[in-house]
Parts: sequence; structure tokens; C-alpha cells
Amino acid sequence: MHHFSHERKINLYKKIRKSLKTTGMYIECDYVAKNQDEEDYLFSELNKIRKDNNIKESEFIHFDTPCTVDNQIKMFKIAGFKEISKVWQKGQTAIIISKN
Repeated sequence: MHHFSHERKINLYKKIRKSLKTTGMYIECDYVAKNQDEEDYLFSELNKIRKDNNIKESEFIHFDTPCTVDNQIKMFKIAGFKEISKVWQKGQTAIIISKN
């Protein structure tokens, strides 16, 4: 998931939430950004690569753009999840559980 924009993640999370049973949960373990500055820098670098190489937004590029845990939680909320919690983090890897 650390390759997608906020918008694409939110759309994916909406689809995941809708596919879950009422009591279902989604568990995500992924690479996260240390802070907002790092997240912003990586997304700006991706945009620069796209611009310099005339690559459309719709085309996938294998470039890491992890988000902060706080932004991940915001995206889960926007997607409609009701209970979201970071249950574990070590360095730049975090596990977040989201429930309907």
C-alpha cells in the first residue's frame, strides 16, 4: 500500500470496508513515514519523476511513498471505518487494525 496516493488508498479502503462482514476487521502491516516532512518529500520526488519522464498519474511507478501513521488513520476514517487503532510499531513498520 505504500506505493499509492492518499486518494487511491481511500478508494481501496472503501472497497475493503464494504467487502467485510459487519463484525469484520482489516489488518494492515506496512512501511510508514517517520514524519510529515518525509512523506511530503517522497511524494514530491514521485511527482518530479512523473513530470521529468512524462509519466501519467494513472500509470504505476514502483516508488515508495509511505504515509505517516496519523495520515493512515485519517484515510481509514474517511473510508468509513469506525474503530481504528495502531496496535504495534517498530521503526518504520506499523500494524493498524480497522473495524467496521
